[in-house]
Amino acid sequence: MKTEPELMEFMRTPEFARRLFAEVEERAAQPWFEVPLLFDSVPDITLSDYAAAIEDSPAQQSVFLTLRLAYLFEAVARKVLVDAGFEAKNKTHIVNAEKNDFCVDVLDASGSPTTVYFEMKTTQAEKWTGATHSIASGKVKNYVLIQYMLNKDIPIPTNGKSFRGIFKKGHVAVISD
Repeated sequence: MKTEPELMEFMRTPEFARRLFAEVEERAAQPWFEVPLLFDSVPDITLSDYAAAIEDSPAQQSVFLTLRLAYLFEAVARKVLVDAGFEAKNKTHIVNAEKNDFCVDVLDASGSPTTVYFEMKTTQAEKWTGATHSIASGKVKNYVLIQYMLNKDIPIPTNGKSFRGIFKKGHVAVISD
């Protein structure tokens, strides 16, 4: 089992951020499964077209796109950590404990097993704003903040292929107590 310092060090590396965004791009076509149902002609539908078909307000369009990707980022973060040898788990709900988006079993400074809980926040905004995706009670001490700019003008792949180029830029920050 890896240690808590190893976990935090890895999650703060450019490698973690690159792998996270690459894995999300690989799977990013999946959240837009309704595209063939909403449009008569599917080949060149962009995220801008899709969001406008779902929501009238530009602010709500942004929220819609962000939320669709937020859950994918959570799942992919867990996968990247598992692939790197960490014992990451899905969201856990424990009565009277920290509510979280994912957690990782590690060894603390004394060598004892412990669980580190994370909440993930994602945003397309210039500032660190965004929706929290875990239950509102029992806040965690560790956050993964993901900020990105979407390329909304490329066609959404409807053939199951990856959505390479969906991100124009991205940033990952890990904050702990």
